[in-house]
Amino acid sequence: GLTLTHSSAREIAYIIKAIDEGYGKADELKAFFQESHSERVNQHIRFAQFWYKANGLFTDLKEHTSTIAADAGLTLDSDEAFQWLGTGGFVNDGINLAGIGGYNVSAVKTITQTILKDKSTWLVGTNNVFELDAAGSDFGTFFGFHEGRIVEVPCVKRGGHNLPLIGAIGHLVEILDSETHIVKIKDRLWAEAAKFSQNPQNEVSAALDFLEAMVHEGWVKASHNPDLESMSYETQEQSPFIRSNNDEEFSMESEN
Repeated sequence: GLTLTHSSAREIAYIIKAIDEGYGKADELKAFFQESHSERVNQHIRFAQFWYKANGLFTDLKEHTSTIAADAGLTLDSDEAFQWLGTGGFVNDGINLAGIGGYNVSAVKTITQTILKDKSTWLVGTNNVFELDAAGSDFGTFFGFHEGRIVEVPCVKRGGHNLPLIGAIGHLVEILDSETHIVKIKDRLWAEAAKFSQNPQNEVSAALDFLEAMVHEGWVKASHNPDLESMSYETQEQSPFIRSNNDEEFSMESEN
């Protein structure tokens, strides 16, 4: 809840500043925030409901996730829906974050893995060929919040989803225009990140979050070619967003 509050408060601060400075699209900006924030709040409410009501086998948790997936236009059974929640569908949440309410895809995967006590898999690890698929999309813009300013982000739109064409994800789109093999994609990401970042690993991990989400939203087609090298990629038990309790006295296991 606090993560959602902080990320939303940040956007409100941007909007207030822009309106005070005479931004010419105030009504459109407020409508954009209303729609995007309402989606986040509704998903967080449902997630909280089934989180705290989940039984020992987490059946309720999985079933309720189908409702969340349906809100995004997906028709899935409970297991597929739960996988959807854990692996993405959140490309819309900003220019440089594949996630929702401030949580990236890696953090969501860590949460689901912790709850179910079952390894969360990555499509970027089980497939090795990734092809862009923008068929049926249109060019457009949406509002972004970057370095104290409102920016109109160029994107392609399809089925209620926006794929940004600038920032980290825009750079990934450029790479996917010429590379389809995951090893070559990762090599390109590393080479570019090393030029400007003191921690290229973080940049590459963020890009792979985007790629995972893009596959689940249909922007990228993923497949496995047995003749090509694959990349090992697993969900970590800890992440910069999620830390497990190490105090045995207050652990979930001690209560069972």
